[in-house]
Amino acid sequence: MTELLFIVTLAIVFGTIYFLDLIFRTCMLFPYIKFLHDAGISIRPLTICWETMSFNRQFLTLGRFKPNLMRRWFQTGAVIVSACMIPALFLLLVPIYQYLYVDNSNPILVPIIPGLNLPYSQLFYYAISIFICVTIHEFGHALAASREKVTIEGFGFALFGFLPMAYVRLPSEQLKQLTLPQQLRIYSAGVWHNVVLASFALLLMYANPFLVKPLYQQGNGVTVVNVKEGTGPAQKGGLLLGDTIISINDCLVETVEDWNSCLQKQMVDPQSGFCVSKDFIRIENSAIDDFNNLNCCHNSSGNLCFRHSDPDNKQFICLPGRKVAENSIICTENRDCREDLCLIPILLLESERFLKIQRFPKNAVLYLGTIQEVFASVAVSPWTSQSTSVQYIDMYEIFLGYIFAFSSGLAVMNVIPFFYLDGQFLTECVVHNYASSCIPTLSLRSNIIFILKMIGSLIGFLSICVTILKMIM
Repeated sequence: MTELLFIVTLAIVFGTIYFLDLIFRTCMLFPYIKFLHDAGISIRPLTICWETMSFNRQFLTLGRFKPNLMRRWFQTGAVIVSACMIPALFLLLVPIYQYLYVDNSNPILVPIIPGLNLPYSQLFYYAISIFICVTIHEFGHALAASREKVTIEGFGFALFGFLPMAYVRLPSEQLKQLTLPQQLRIYSAGVWHNVVLASFALLLMYANPFLVKPLYQQGNGVTVVNVKEGTGPAQKGGLLLGDTIISINDCLVETVEDWNSCLQKQMVDPQSGFCVSKDFIRIENSAIDDFNNLNCCHNSSGNLCFRHSDPDNKQFICLPGRKVAENSIICTENRDCREDLCLIPILLLESERFLKIQRFPKNAVLYLGTIQEVFASVAVSPWTSQSTSVQYIDMYEIFLGYIFAFSSGLAVMNVIPFFYLDGQFLTECVVHNYASSCIPTLSLRSNIIFILKMIGSLIGFLSICVTILKMIM
């Protein structure tokens, strides 16, 4: 319902803007038309663009800064991007191969689509990350063009639906007058800047455990960042936001992987027991003689029915569950408890488990229910902190993850010979620049370029289609 409301609201807003723009233009409302022209604003279906030449002086200044250094920078990018064209094409072949020949495989490349594999709660990260990656991409083209003394006709920003974008307009005739190496440096600059940005984001993600110490730590437990309301773990006395979990039924939890594996272990293994002293049993036992449905506590609040781990002992014992769990160690049989007895909670359903979720520094949370409910209702972070909320480092890591994903995705899609993308012009420059000595005929090189574009576009299109199809299925 939330997704549908978002889409409908977006369509109504953009539809209204486009409808009013159409009316004002049709009626020749001069002040409105003059305002759009002077401001550089253009309106199309689902798109609002703003273009300016105000940044031209800054681009020109940057293009003249350390010209030799800038030339080496973009020349390095041209070489690296040219070398990545064929590997990127093979990378896009992998999803097609997986779809045809490998079942249940994890795709290497996954398109991020709101509502399908992107929660709407992360749309802000999605939009800002795309905007930054596209802006860095276009900034690379503009800077390289300024370095080669190409006039920038305009640098603009566009709002396509909810996605902020950026673009740069360069004079095509002036570009054609440049040498092939100069053209290659300009066309490859966007991809090159995306590669650098993705590498920088990846470096920060790996360096985070060292950069954010001692404010945040990893390997000391996991922190609860979300508990779905109305579920078992969210009941009174249950898990709270910010709780640091260090164990589940004495299964040590240091990382998110430990959290998942400990829950999986509790789901697969039989219900664990607790070591209870004979004196405690004698004092606290309140079991009734006649009972049904394995409930020997007569619905006593806070009490739980236990059985002996020894199958030969048929006695049922009713004890206060919290006292047993907090003051006992986990066991599976009597020999795990020395002089005490190993008592196992009696549960009505085979899928249910009685869990002792140990928090630091708070008391343990006792949970009675299915493991699937814990998986579905509790979200945890690998970070812990005693002084501040982990939501800030989580937001930072999510943002870096999207920057890496979108920047590397833009690089891959723009480096292959794909019609209407940078790869189309890169292919022309690379073939004419590097293959002219062995293929001197211009028409033959042009035919090769067209074939490469057809192959690249087909592979790119099929790769995206099969990946989306596999996600839906």
